[in-house]
Amino acid sequence: MDEKRARFEDLMDFPAVTLMRVVGEGADEGHAVRDAALQVAARASLRPPVLTGSRASSGGHYVAHHIEVEVADAEVLRALYADLKAVPGVRLVL
Repeated sequence: MDEKRARFEDLMDFPAVTLMRVVGEGADEGHAVRDAALQVAARASLRPPVLTGSRASSGGHYVAHHIEVEVADAEVLRALYADLKAVPGVRLVL
């Protein structure tokens, strides 16, 4: 395991609840992005993910969805980030 991964895993205790921000395209596609992100998170999570809020950008081109998920380990968390990035319409996952 490389040093960067070891440090990441040392910073978190698992299972862990983490807040993710999924940024997708504007209001028209925003609901589809939100629903897809929740489905992806549900498959990887120990309990159902919770949408804690959504916020449109000032220009209305993007919508950020805040999703709280509980993950079992670092590998699941990495896979969740990768799966969320693959959702059509998602531009950024934080």
